[in-house]
Amino acid sequence: MFGEATVDNVIEDLSVPFSQIPAIKSTSLWPGVIPNRTPVLWVAPGGTGKGLAIAEVTGITTGGRNFPGCEPVEPGQVITIAPEDDPNEDLAWRFRAAGADLELVKNLTILPNGDPFMLPSNEPELRMAIEEANEKGDEEGLPHVRLVTIDPLYAICENGLSSPKLTRRLWTSLQDIARDYGIAMIVSHHTTKDSRVVAGSRQLTDAARMVWMIGKADDNPDARVMRVFKSNRRTASDPRYIIEGDEETAHAVFTGPETVVTGSRAARLRLSDPGEPAPAAAAEPETPAAAAGNAADKAVAMATAWLDEHPEPAPAEERRGRHRREAA
Repeated sequence: MFGEATVDNVIEDLSVPFSQIPAIKSTSLWPGVIPNRTPVLWVAPGGTGKGLAIAEVTGITTGGRNFPGCEPVEPGQVITIAPEDDPNEDLAWRFRAAGADLELVKNLTILPNGDPFMLPSNEPELRMAIEEANEKGDEEGLPHVRLVTIDPLYAICENGLSSPKLTRRLWTSLQDIARDYGIAMIVSHHTTKDSRVVAGSRQLTDAARMVWMIGKADDNPDARVMRVFKSNRRTASDPRYIIEGDEETAHAVFTGPETVVTGSRAARLRLSDPGEPAPAAAAEPETPAAAAGNAADKAVAMATAWLDEHPEPAPAEERRGRHRREAA
């Protein structure tokens, strides 16, 4: 009968066969640090220079330069949203000091009507900006958008970050944009006053697939260390950057990483590669496994080998529509 639901059409509407869901190899802008197709969260207290680090990533991306230990990246456009920085007195100098191709850096902090960019209301404008930049790139022989940066997240959130439901919904919208356009996305966020706790709802770090905590290095007042707070994929081992220059010439210079550690379970346990040499005395404190001696090193090696042979399955996708778009 017309309009009558049946078991067959309900199942067909609610499920998608994996014959229609392609297997997509994961890629990165910076292997082990900045993945493509998912936002990465950079959390730091004030005064760590995360804005300078984001500008340096922008410079490397637009200039087609290389991240430490990597081949030069394919150049791409960058869309930046930075409501806490003045575009003339701060960002313009920052991008110049980072050696960015300024023609490829697009500012979406203020919309054409004069209103500030806010989420979730202006999600459509972010999609439009990416598509517009890509279309103009095709016309003018410029690369497509490869990176979106938001610094910081809470400054563009209309509803704040205290509601678990709204925070999860906000992050999911950013996840969808990164996945739909195949781009990298850096989202910065602050810690609480004690510099060890991520501000806002726990849903923010629960929803993110990769979270870095940035802090000052103990052995160098000008160095910053990025440590894995959470990851479900292979990550770099404590990348570092130093701050060089002063005022208008201030910029970040990445000095690592040189190794990677396995994501998810191993990363959260802070397991290091047993094949790497022990850190020098001036480096960060040894991990508990390293301090325990040869027995612990052997246990780490066995655990790492087991993880390599039994990788975790990729997280289940949450939206059926995008699978079909990707398969088309």
